[in-house]
Amino acid sequence: MGRLLTVQLLTNLTHSHAPNVLFLMETKCNSRLIVSWLEAPYFFTWDFVPWHSYGGGGLCLAWRGNVSLKILSKDINYFYVQVFEVTGSTWILFLIYGHPKLHYRQSIWDVVQS
Repeated sequence: MGRLLTVQLLTNLTHSHAPNVLFLMETKCNSRLIVSWLEAPYFFTWDFVPWHSYGGGGLCLAWRGNVSLKILSKDINYFYVQVFEVTGSTWILFLIYGHPKLHYRQSIWDVVQS
């Protein structure tokens, strides 16, 4: 039931806001299932960090054809990407899912600062 409601809400948000880039955290499912939810015409390209333990983790990054993303680095807690817009603009995007335990978060900040 929860997953069905989540998919319905995600579909509604995708329709109403039409984002060019979508970042999902704590997906807790395999990439095939997520791709089936995000099928074209919504998003054309995806990348994943699989869930890493029973019932935890999982990141998904999806984007449309009017932006191009180059994954520079990824981990169980982040995507580090370069964004290329059709206007010619290029910029860096760091998408972070912080560890729920405060004492583990410093390792992510070390990556961001390097």
